[in-house]
Amino acid sequence: MSIAIAVFSYNQSKYILDALKSVATQTMEIDEFFIVDDGSSDNSQEIIHSFCSELNLHNTKVVQILDSDNCGLARRLNQVLSQSISDWVLWLAADDFLHPEAIKRLTSNLLTQDLAVVFGDYAEANEQGAPTGRLIPKDTWRSVAANGLITPNYFYKTTLRYTNFISGGLTLLNRQSLLEVGSYEPGRSGEDLDMMLRLGKHYKAQYVNSTVGTVRIVAESQSRNHRKHTLDYAHILGKHKSGQLVDNCLIINFVMMRWCLTLFASRGRIWVPIRKLALADGYSIVLHILILPITFFYMMWHVIRERFF
Repeated sequence: MSIAIAVFSYNQSKYILDALKSVATQTMEIDEFFIVDDGSSDNSQEIIHSFCSELNLHNTKVVQILDSDNCGLARRLNQVLSQSISDWVLWLAADDFLHPEAIKRLTSNLLTQDLAVVFGDYAEANEQGAPTGRLIPKDTWRSVAANGLITPNYFYKTTLRYTNFISGGLTLLNRQSLLEVGSYEPGRSGEDLDMMLRLGKHYKAQYVNSTVGTVRIVAESQSRNHRKHTLDYAHILGKHKSGQLVDNCLIINFVMMRWCLTLFASRGRIWVPIRKLALADGYSIVLHILILPITFFYMMWHVIRERFF
């Protein structure tokens, strides 16, 4: 089983060295190490050059993709997929970092051959990399993954319900499965959600009860383009809507939640506390109470239309 890790950077010079070192110091050797910079205007590429000049990974192919053009994450993901020859890939944002035994933990006990996704817990840290004490996803996965395995239908339904049920980063993905369901869609945010929904219709996922990495909560990255993110997520979920009333209600519920967050968090300084409220266990009760009437009226309209028209 061959494994590739790709680090994606865009103006993350403050954090990228931690991400690169976390890949280089894995206790289990990997086969390919992609370092991708999407046209950063800071000194990220200089840091990458310096890091690679001192890198000493004898059995790992190191590929640098350093560009002056900003093409967007989806195109860079597709670029790595087309160049990699590994069986499995793991995406890592430049402001996150892996546990030293991440790859070993994710690959030590694969339960079945028809897997597309293998994931574990990840810790949350502040901008300085200090742990906040919050472990994601906590008990969510343990409650749904019987013996660690998640079936395709349940994988899809739960992703639809909880949106980023499984994060696109810090997650081991089967490269052939990614190619079979189609490339990442450029030009929109939420490309990981779209891909997980596509994979969730056809493949199994496996949960590993171990911490595999750390996600750094960076305020400035959370406060940009709320409205665009909401529209992009609505577009993605709209692509996956079906004739199932429950599915469509879940889509409406999520989109309305995002719109509430956009309205309340349009001022960057209050985005982080609002986001923490919305991502609290069970979601924010207040926001769901606001959204429920809209979902209810949609359900009633759907039932009336089906019965009388």
